[in-house]
Amino acid sequence: MTGALVAQLLPSFPAPTLTVLAIPELLDEILTHVSASGPEIFRARSLCACALVSRSWTAIAQHHLFSQLELVAQRSTNLSLIHTLTASPQLAAHVRHLSVATPALPLRVPRLQSLAVVSDPWIPSPPIEGIQHIIRASSTTLRTIKFAGSFYMDTLAAILSPSSLQNIENVDISGVISWFVKDKFISEDEMDESKPPPLRNRCVLKPRHISLSKQISAQLTNHHHLQSVGLGLERLTSLSISPLIVNYLLASPLNEFLWARLHFLEVSDIFAGTDIFLEPVLNQATALRTLQVRVINAAELEEAVLLLGATNSAHLHTFALRCLFSDWVESWPQIYSALAALDDKLTWLPTGHPLRKVELLISRDAEGFSNLAGLLCAAIPSAPNRGITVEVWTIFAE
Repeated sequence: MTGALVAQLLPSFPAPTLTVLAIPELLDEILTHVSASGPEIFRARSLCACALVSRSWTAIAQHHLFSQLELVAQRSTNLSLIHTLTASPQLAAHVRHLSVATPALPLRVPRLQSLAVVSDPWIPSPPIEGIQHIIRASSTTLRTIKFAGSFYMDTLAAILSPSSLQNIENVDISGVISWFVKDKFISEDEMDESKPPPLRNRCVLKPRHISLSKQISAQLTNHHHLQSVGLGLERLTSLSISPLIVNYLLASPLNEFLWARLHFLEVSDIFAGTDIFLEPVLNQATALRTLQVRVINAAELEEAVLLLGATNSAHLHTFALRCLFSDWVESWPQIYSALAALDDKLTWLPTGHPLRKVELLISRDAEGFSNLAGLLCAAIPSAPNRGITVEVWTIFAE
C-alpha cells in the first residue's frame, strides 16, 4: 500500500480492548482475502477496522497492512509513516516488500524480503545513503532488488556494494529505461567490449535470477557492464528477457555459457513470429526445466503457445502462461482457440517427452466467469491422457 494511505489511517489505531477467541490460521486466511479485495483505500480501512476487533486480530491485521509499502512519491505523509515505523519497531518488522524513490530516508526494516528502487531522472546524482541504510538493516533477509527509472552505473554499483548482500537471489533491472556513465548516456555505437569499464564493485553479486530491460538491451547484455555494477553470472540459472534483446544476447560474450545453464526462462513482449525469433535461444537452452511466457492480451496468448513447439530441452517439465489481462468474456473465443492450439501441440508431443505440467497464471481481476479454472482445464482435454497436469493459479495483476 502507498505510504500516504497508511499514514492517514494510522491515527485510527488505538489499542483494542475486546477479547475475541479466534484461530490464527483462519484469521490469516480471512485477512489475506480482505487485503486483496476491492480498491486500496477500502482494503486499508478494512484492515484497520480488523485491527481494532481484539488483540488476537491486531498483529495479523497489522502484518497485512504493513507487509507491502510504497514510499515512491515525495509526500509529507511518508515522513509521518517513516517516523511511526522508526518509533514502533514492531510495525517495521511486518514490512516484507518496500518501494522507495531516490533520495530515500533511512529506515530500519529488519525482515525486508524485496526492495524496489525508483530513480528520479531529474536528480542526476541522488544521495543513496538512505537506501544503503535500508539494505544494511535487512541484509540477512533481503532476496530481491528491483530498479526502475534512469540510473548512473556508479549509483547502481554503490547501492549493490555492501559485502552483506551475498544472499541476493534476484536482481531485476527490467524497469531501467536509461543507463549513464559519468553524466553521459552510453550509446550502442560507443561501446567497446574489449575495454571493460572499471570495476568499482569489488564485492560482485552472484544472483540466480536477472530480469533484463528491453530499453537498454545493448548495455545490459554486455558482460563487462553488468560486472561494472557488481553483477556476476556464475550462479545464474534463471532469466527474464524480451525477444527484442535476443540478437544482442546471441552476439554478446554472455552467449558462450548462458543458455546451456538456464533452468528457468521467462519471455515477455510477445509478437507475431516470436517462436522463430527465439528459436536460436531455445535450441541452446538444453537444460531448461520451466518456460514461462507473460501475455497481456489474447492475441499474445496465441503466439505464446507456439513457443512450446520451438523448445528443444530434454528436461522441460513445466510450460507456464502468465495471463495479465482481465477481459476474459470479450476475448474468450480467441482464448479458447489458443488453448485448443496448445491441446493440439500436447497431442503431437513425442513419446517420452518430459513435459508434466501446464500452468495457467490468471490475474486476480479476471472477470466474467464463475468457473474460469474449470473452463480452462476443459479446453485442454488431451493433457490428462499424456500424463500432464493442468494447474490454474490466481495471481495479482501487475
